[in-house]
Amino acid sequence: MEKLIKMVSEKASITEDQAKIAIETVASFVKEKLPPGFGGQIDKFLNSDAESGGGIMDQIGNIFGK
Repeated sequence: MEKLIKMVSEKASITEDQAKIAIETVASFVKEKLPPGFGGQIDKFLNSDAESGGGIMDQIGNIFGK
């Protein structure tokens, strides 16, 4: 998630602490809207190493202009 934190921090011109709070807030909101059992998948994707296969982290990176 560190790569995502840095990316959000740079793109939004906010501190890394603020970016982390923003990401955690969005993740929490999304998990509330998903069926039970999917919340763990969100956590897994956010905490995965984007360099080892990417997946959703690459997609999020693309959204922020990676």
